Amino acid sequence: MTRTTNFITRRIVPFAFAALLAFAARPVKADTLLYTNGAVNGTIDSDDISSAGVTVSDSFTISANSTLTAATIGLWMKPGDTPSAVDWAIGTTPAGTDIASGTSTFFNQTNLFLNSDGYDIWQSSLNIGGSVAPGAYWFSLGGATSSLGEGVNWDLTDGPSLADILEGSTLNTGDYSESFQIYGATSGTIPEPSSLALLGMGVISLGILRRSTYRIGKEKIRA
Repeated sequence: MTRTTNFITRRIVPFAFAALLAFAARPVKADTLLYTNGAVNGTIDSDDISSAGVTVSDSFTISANSTLTAATIGLWMKPGDTPSAVDWAIGTTPAGTDIASGTSTFFNQTNLFLNSDGYDIWQSSLNIGGSVAPGAYWFSLGGATSSLGEGVNWDLTDGPSLADILEGSTLNTGDYSESFQIYGATSGTIPEPSSLALLGMGVISLGILRRSTYRIGKEKIRA
């Protein structure tokens, strides 16, 4: 094997494969903000999401094919209590579960302030799921729990969402919608220039290796 072929085998080939793998494994824009209904307010009011049989649903819109990954919400809690977990659902109707549903523990929690009504205002995140096409959907929460077993309330805001509250079998329209953000990964993302450059270098390198191997094979045949 010549020095050129040895160099290609030891240096360029591993780089080429690494470039191709990096391009293939590159995720689409994960945890991109897909929809916001406004930041945590903490002063208007809140809706109960911990009582049995109560589900609060807020509408949201998606503009591209997406996989939902997480949500951030505002919560009202009694001082000393901490949000623990919540039942969530994504559907095409208020309180619907036809897209996805589950139970998630809260994470990335921040106690923002004590409001004038004597409640600690929290900003909390939870994992969600579901693949959606462009359109309108409903984000629903219920069955929330806390460290002390006290009530958990979803913070109200003046966002563009429509809100409905399901109590047993009765669906009521809320006066305000809740504060929340929906995050996810959008599909069909155009590769960045750096990714294209890596892919191009990988393809060129493999081409050089193929030509070198072919040339060596011919020389052996002639010999």
